[in-house]
Amino acid sequence: MIERFQQLTKGSWRDRFKVAFWIIIIVDVILAPITFLVELLPALIFGLVSLFASLFARTMETKGFDDPVYKKNVQRLIERNRQFEEERNDRHS
Repeated sequence: MIERFQQLTKGSWRDRFKVAFWIIIIVDVILAPITFLVELLPALIFGLVSLFASLFARTMETKGFDDPVYKKNVQRLIERNRQFEEERNDRHS
């Protein structure tokens, strides 16, 4: 390895430039997919989250308040709240 380095330092500036150029190209080719993923991944995650949020919101809008399960749950909550308020009023009376 030392002999290779000594040969490189003994070469002309053009030879050193060529070697450095090719090393930079090889490193760039190796790192390009990694940097692409690092830059693309947050945008992809944000896009998917916003897509799912939009789909969920649209589904809830179209479902609306006409859903029988929703109406039943609301009526149960109203009844539970009414019972709670009656018990509370009875205790304080």
